[in-house]
Amino acid sequence: LEARVADRTVLSTFDYNATWYESYGASEGAVLIGAARRDGALVGIAPLVVRRRRVGRIPLTGVEFVPHEAYAGEFLIEDGDTDTAAAFVDALADRVPYDVVCLNGIDVTAPASAALRNVATRRRLGVEVTNHPNAEVDLIRGYDAYLRERNSHFRNGVRRHARLIEEAGVRMTPGLFLLM
Repeated sequence: LEARVADRTVLSTFDYNATWYESYGASEGAVLIGAARRDGALVGIAPLVVRRRRVGRIPLTGVEFVPHEAYAGEFLIEDGDTDTAAAFVDALADRVPYDVVCLNGIDVTAPASAALRNVATRRRLGVEVTNHPNAEVDLIRGYDAYLRERNSHFRNGVRRHARLIEEAGVRMTPGLFLLM
């Protein structure tokens, strides 16, 4: 499937997700990997994690892309497929108890987004769209310059995630952390 999909990033590759799940995923929540087949052929993978979180002081169960709390993630779905992402969300509603699904990085103008909204409407799920300006990273001047331009909350999050990974026994530099 990965070889057939041109419209993807590193966030949907097997190497990235296998490394994340193996090194980091178990400490951050329950892993959840969806697979979609059509006529016996694999047409989609949903790399997700289920974790407890708080919004304000309200405890919630959230389903998020791997890596969680990131500004981007993605399903691995064949180019031009507008239904598989919606089928993943539809299946979640039947099988996984959750309070919120955070699908950062979804292009709200893409045809697949309309299918997601249709499932949300049918399932009576509220939809909130937020702007995540860090989903695309400009490294033309190098990673260090990019990181200096981010706000302190973002930089602290990068350091915190790098520390957690290192505590799990994997030595990483901050530049590799985001580009893994």
